[in-house]
Order: sequence, then structure tokens, then C-alpha cells
Amino acid sequence: SAASDVYKRQIKKCRNMKRITIILFSLILTLPIAAQKKTLELGIYGGLQTYTKIGNPYENSFSSGFGIGFLSKYYISNRLFWTTDLFGATDDGTELKLTNIPEGNRILSMSRKDYSISTGFGFNVISTKLFNYYLQLCGGIGIIDGSYEHFTPNNGTERIDIKHTSYIISPSTGIDFIVANHWKIGAGYTFRYLGDFDGSHSLFARITYVFD
Repeated sequence: SAASDVYKRQIKKCRNMKRITIILFSLILTLPIAAQKKTLELGIYGGLQTYTKIGNPYENSFSSGFGIGFLSKYYISNRLFWTTDLFGATDDGTELKLTNIPEGNRILSMSRKDYSISTGFGFNVISTKLFNYYLQLCGGIGIIDGSYEHFTPNNGTERIDIKHTSYIISPSTGIDFIVANHWKIGAGYTFRYLGDFDGSHSLFARITYVFD
């Protein structure tokens, strides 16, 4: 019928408008990226490392240590960047001094080394000529290589190895100050989540070189 034909034409028109709107919206998003001069940044950072157990993967807790990392940022728009991060950390040795226990005064030792490689995207929430404040989220692979001691039934001690490889999710935030034509200095915080095993907190300072 005529009414049915009109209805079909209206549906087709709406679908065409929807496609055009999606194409235009995609172009609006793409043009700033295409027009932006690509910039590469390479940085080195280091600082305090602490640990948080998730579940109960090992006895006791590791003391704080330090970590060091290398990262790159490749800007694909004025504020959006792709980043890659290589990181290593250690608790620098943990000693648990136990007193007033039936076995007498004892010391239990723990140690760990963490390694990770991750990649993801970040965004400069605030971007001025003096500084950038950013948020980023990365994913990758994390490795823990360590050990801890615990008491045995005969009042001795036994060393248990920790060998764990997991996916890693690492949200991060920080600020970079532009101090010279090609240099930035900054500070930030990263949490690295190693599945249901544990997580680590990093407070760091960083120096970055900017390639034009």
C-alpha cells in the first residue's frame, strides 16, 4: 500500500542519516589526530615501592623497597598518548624479628623482585605551557621472583619459593613540569594489580626527554 511504501522510505531515510552522522562524528574525532604533529617522549623514573596482599598468597608481608622504570609516550593527538612501560622493583630484603614466642627470639626472612612490561593509553587532563597532569591505564605481564620463610612443626624454618607470572593492570596518574625546550621533570603514582595474587604501589620521580 501507499502508506506502507511511505513508512519504508522513512525508515530508509533514518538509517541513511544515522550512517552519515556516524561518519561525520568519526571524521571530527580523526581530524585532530591526523593534524597533530606526532611527538615521542622517553623517560626514566624511580622511587618508593610498597606491597598489598590480595587474598593470602604468602605468609606475613613484605617491607617497602624501591623500583626503577623506563617508559615511552607517543602522542597521537594533542592530549592522547600511547605509552609503553618497563619496570623492576625489589623489597630490598625483609626481616621479621619475632620475640616472646615459644621458640625464642627468631628472625624470618623474605625477599622479592618484581618485573613487568605493559602498554596502554593516557590522556593529559590538564595541559598548559608549564605542566601536564595526566591519567593513564596500562595492561601487560608481571613476574614475581621471591621467597619467604615460615616455621615448621619441629620448630625449624622452611623457605618457600614464590614464582608467579600474571596479567597486570596498572592505572597511573602524575604531573610533568616543562623545564626546558626538550626536558620535563615530574612525579606520579602507579598501582600494579597482579591478578588475585597481590598488588604494588609506586611513588616516583621522573625525568623525560622530548623528541620534536
